[in-house]
Amino acid sequence: LLPWENRTVQKTFSTSVWTDYNRGKYSNHEEAFKALGLGTDSHEYKCMRKYNDLKWQDHSEMEEYLKELRKDYKVYLLTNQSTYEWELIKDIPIIKNVDGVIVSCKEGLFKPEKEMFDLLTVRYGALPEETIFVDDRKVNVEKAEEFGFKGVTFRNPQQCRKEISETVNK
Repeated sequence: LLPWENRTVQKTFSTSVWTDYNRGKYSNHEEAFKALGLGTDSHEYKCMRKYNDLKWQDHSEMEEYLKELRKDYKVYLLTNQSTYEWELIKDIPIIKNVDGVIVSCKEGLFKPEKEMFDLLTVRYGALPEETIFVDDRKVNVEKAEEFGFKGVTFRNPQQCRKEISETVNK
């Protein structure tokens, strides 16, 4: 995404409507954008569609890394996804290469809410002090760290792999 497009996406992400969308309140982008007072012809809508088209493309490098990690560790996915988005991505390989999944729209929760992290602990027994939380949004990583998890903000596969390795070897 171009910088201005990324800013537009981040601004949309920060709205209460988008949080509700990811909690399952709206069934698709169009409903959520209507609640925002925007149509499908708005630049916000077009930026978000472009973002969604790009974010689930080739993840082969991370898929291989997850397979490596799973030899020695449990790997779980906490994801903020709308019902619509989850149906589109639930069967892609990177999601199939984890030990468990917690999806915001199915739980009515939203990262970085504490309850989302608590659910990870309760459902899968992932102890915060023994868990590395990786996310592409710094605010989610900072909250995870407040809740006792170790955190890595994902920027690219190489950086992520390096920081996870450094964290594990501390």
